[in-house]
This record gives sequence, structure tokens and C-alpha cells, in this order.
Amino acid sequence: MVASDVLTWWNDAQGQSQFLALDELPHAVNILGAALELTPATGTVFPPGLAVRFALVPSGKTAPLLQQEAELKLAGDRLRAEAQLTVSTVPPGTYTLRATVWT
Repeated sequence: MVASDVLTWWNDAQGQSQFLALDELPHAVNILGAALELTPATGTVFPPGLAVRFALVPSGKTAPLLQQEAELKLAGDRLRAEAQLTVSTVPPGTYTLRATVWT
């Protein structure tokens, strides 16, 4: 199985999704969108029970500050795992957004 980079976005005041290409979230962001696209190896299928969890982990720590199971959507031969993380109460700091895939 091949995984994409973790894709991130936020919604502006008009509700429009904005691709997050920066390392820092804009100040007023309440929801951070995250997605991971999975593609099975040639000639294989996705294993049963596949799941993805996104976690926001403070720098230097291993335990997540928040985490969410992803919603899985099949799109052609790819599987898209997507989550909406509520970050409005997350204190300022440096974090890693981690995606874990398992069966």
C-alpha cells in the first residue's frame, strides 16, 4: 500500500476550504482538516478492517493532545481518510500531525 503526504486545510470566514501550505495555522482557525490518500499495491486490494487515526502531538511528546478516527471514502482505486480536528482550544505551540494506518 502507498500513502500520500498528509494533506491539510482550514475553512475561512466564508466557509471556503483553504489548502494549508504553511507550517503555521492562521490565528482564528477552529477546525483543521486532514486527509491521507491510500492506494493498494498493484494487483492487491485493501485489507479488511483498515482504519486511520489522525493525532495532534505536542513537540517533544509522544502522547497526542487530541486525536480522531478518520472517515474512509473509496474514490476509484484510492481510499481517502479524512478528519476534522477541532483546534480552537489547542494552546499555541509546535505540533506534529500524525496519521496512523492499521487493520
